[in-house]
Amino acid sequence: MSVNIPVTNNPRIVIIGSGFGGLELIKKLNDPDIQVILLDKNNYHTFQPLLYQVATGGLDPDSIAYPLRKIFKRKPNVIFRMAEVLSITPEKNSVTTSIGEITYDYLVIATGSTTNFHQKDDMQKYALEMKTIPQALDLRSLILQNFERALLTNPLLVEQRRSWIAEIGRGENPPRDFSFEHEVSRLDGSEIWLKTSIRLANGPGPDSFELRGLSVNITQVKRAEE
Repeated sequence: MSVNIPVTNNPRIVIIGSGFGGLELIKKLNDPDIQVILLDKNNYHTFQPLLYQVATGGLDPDSIAYPLRKIFKRKPNVIFRMAEVLSITPEKNSVTTSIGEITYDYLVIATGSTTNFHQKDDMQKYALEMKTIPQALDLRSLILQNFERALLTNPLLVEQRRSWIAEIGRGENPPRDFSFEHEVSRLDGSEIWLKTSIRLANGPGPDSFELRGLSVNITQVKRAEE
């Protein structure tokens, strides 16, 4: 298979990865005398901060996927090839891909990151990753399947499961003590209010935490008509 890249005497920069890093670099390479080759296994850029919206059904996948060729349509010196990088040979200044070999003068590796399971083998074995659109769709499918299964179970069990469905955000500096509240509608029409308090402590690793305290308070919601 031919990579079909024009031969040039200009410097060639090969960029592996179309994430935020790769795209930002290309935007700053405005010299038309530089040939830029962008390689990625997908022909779209994924806006990863909104992957959770796809996983929870809030957004369609097309809302966070942007065609790469459309992004650089005004940059004729940028050439995109959808390919998977198999190996890099620095001695030959070449990259071996699934569509052939590509030589370079400069190489930029901007492949992003992988899921960090913090050395938790059980988490890696059972948890679903959410780094790509297909993974987000897998997670959404699982969530919807679980809701469908819940509709077929005993009403009391459904209510018990609902009481444990919650969402906790985690940033670069997660709080050590926090609580969240939410209202749950019971199948008999009544409602209860859940307040969950969680206390975390530093774990054994530099970026790990341990659960030190958990309490759940359940209060029956009183309506005005009652």
